[in-house]
Amino acid sequence: MSDSHYYKNHLPVLNEFVMAKIASISDIGVMCILLEYNNLEALLSFSEISRKNVRCVYNLVRVGQKHVFQVINISNNNVDLSKKFLDQDEISMGKEKYKNGKAVYNICKYIGELKGVTQQEVYDSIVLPLCGDYEYPYDAFKLLASGTNIYENHDVNQEYVQSLVTILKQRMAVHPVKIVALVDVTCFTGGITAIKNALLTAQTSAPKDFDIKIHLHASPTFIIHTITIDEVNGIIAINNVIERIKEEIIKSDGEFKLKEEAHVLVQQ
Repeated sequence: MSDSHYYKNHLPVLNEFVMAKIASISDIGVMCILLEYNNLEALLSFSEISRKNVRCVYNLVRVGQKHVFQVINISNNNVDLSKKFLDQDEISMGKEKYKNGKAVYNICKYIGELKGVTQQEVYDSIVLPLCGDYEYPYDAFKLLASGTNIYENHDVNQEYVQSLVTILKQRMAVHPVKIVALVDVTCFTGGITAIKNALLTAQTSAPKDFDIKIHLHASPTFIIHTITIDEVNGIIAINNVIERIKEEIIKSDGEFKLKEEAHVLVQQ
């Protein structure tokens, strides 16, 4: 796989979330390159950058930046993108998809160099057979790392598989991450009781898979956090808690402000 295609298909599909790099900005729009699809060029129209009126496009996108976009049109290998309606959960999904696709790509490249064969040969042998069984090869790799025989119904090069298992044990050790968000919550009508009720209601509505905690950071700011190995769904869970806090405090005539959106806390 001499080119940088991360998936079986060499073109994205409609509504897919893709990672792209801003290549240039001109009068006709923003030209991007799709990092998962061998740097295929795609166009981001000015009208698809934001739902708000854009006075200066350079305040929202700059050459060299990487963004998650949604594919809104494909015609004769011409791809049109949008970021106008993407929410934080969809952006997180796009980032995770890109990270996992890149990991599979790099693993195949490494095995190819190790065995003295082309990356495409490795990809055809141990990744392509999985495409009919799994939406993304990385999902299958995680199962293989945990001991599941994902190649049970496939005739594959066992030498490549053994190399893959070794690499996965080295690279895919699961490490928990801390996800945090900051919100300002005030309520002069119901006071501290209304605030506590809003926070408690939101916290108890969170999925049981995530131990989400809410603490006072510095009045009126509260920190919402959890520690998990599931980064994507952890962010989604915290975002749902944030929305529930907002709903509950507004019911009590209080005020809500998102100070810092849900993100992985990078340890220094």
